[in-house]
Amino acid sequence: MPVGSEPLLLLCGLGTDEECWRDQTATLGGKALVAQGDTVAAMAADVLAQAPPRFALAGHSMGGYIALAIIQAAPERVTRLALLNSNAVADDDAQRKTRQRIIAMVEAEGLDPLIGLLPGLVSPDPAVQERMAAMLQRVGPARIIREYRACMTRPDRRAMLGTIAGPTLVIGSEDDVIVSPHLSREMAEGIPGAEFIMLPQGGHMSIMACADRVTDLLRAWMDRPQAAA
Repeated sequence: MPVGSEPLLLLCGLGTDEECWRDQTATLGGKALVAQGDTVAAMAADVLAQAPPRFALAGHSMGGYIALAIIQAAPERVTRLALLNSNAVADDDAQRKTRQRIIAMVEAEGLDPLIGLLPGLVSPDPAVQERMAAMLQRVGPARIIREYRACMTRPDRRAMLGTIAGPTLVIGSEDDVIVSPHLSREMAEGIPGAEFIMLPQGGHMSIMACADRVTDLLRAWMDRPQAAA
């Protein structure tokens, strides 16, 4: 059954679609969204254009980057925030070069090499890997390339973390090899009053690999009262 009195938006990460949030929406309600745009800022604007006036916001991975951009652009519209397997730090030179290599690979060879690589990096769970591979196939190379470029050029958001208000939940995974666990922790420490949960396992796709646990955490987050004005 849906929880909370606020509309809930759940933002998808790079290379995923609405199916990645299926376990959470089945229990909590809400709407999973794939943001459109060539930059993270454009994706944030796309979400804001279709969102209700005020809403609870959860973002996984790249969805977390978009969520922070939304908070910066329209903080008055977000009632509460959850960031999962994400971080507030811009790519460094090594990360940008890795993304450029992946873009070049997809442009030259299509999605098959990426499908052979990425699912195994995001989770050790074969069932999660299978779901991830299927999503990559549905998403297609054009969107993959666009999202890698958007992530590669996103700004550092650490300076704005202290301005975030409302109930905030940050979830990381000890075995996440895409977003280092210390970056999730650092982000949580920068947000006043944020609740931080580090899952012992779950890889990068904790929303699928630890679906029941993540859903319970999101339910409790949705039920947390707003601070008194």
